[in-house]
Amino acid sequence: MTRTKFASIAVNPGELTDSTLTKGIFICLLHVKRIPPHIGVIIDGKYHSLTIKGIEPNISISALLRTIQQQKIESAFLKISPHPVFSNDHMNSMFLEILKKYPQIRSNEATCLSPLKDFYNEFYAVNCAPNDMIYHLLKRMASNNFILQAYSLNLSLENNTLDIPLYSQEELNEKINTIRKNY
Repeated sequence: MTRTKFASIAVNPGELTDSTLTKGIFICLLHVKRIPPHIGVIIDGKYHSLTIKGIEPNISISALLRTIQQQKIESAFLKISPHPVFSNDHMNSMFLEILKKYPQIRSNEATCLSPLKDFYNEFYAVNCAPNDMIYHLLKRMASNNFILQAYSLNLSLENNTLDIPLYSQEELNEKINTIRKNY
């Protein structure tokens, strides 16, 4: 089934270079057109995410980019405003602590988005609800001008927008259950 409904997030596209993702805080979306996309955080060149298998902390950005390029994964990287008080080192430590609360993705319990919602609720006061999807978080981040720049690989940010397919909580749980059967 082809998705015809998308959430469009206004972005300011930038050119991705070798050093773009080595400084700053980014929301990383992998397989952007899939339902659901996979979501993680990059802080100063270290990628962190929650997967079906468990926590993936401190993955080097070069390893992540190599995988994205080899597998031609449609990916977006959204640079987030620096926190006005806390350093990126502190933010990195705090995200890793939040990540530890979620041992792995499980339907009706935790998704890859769960630690991001906790993180951005706590440090950016975006007020995401437990059942909010990635497009809810991104719309709140954009409306508060927290998204500074967008970068992409294997994906076009046409008309200065990032389009993410809309999906329901039921579709998300079904996908998680299908993938969990392999683990």
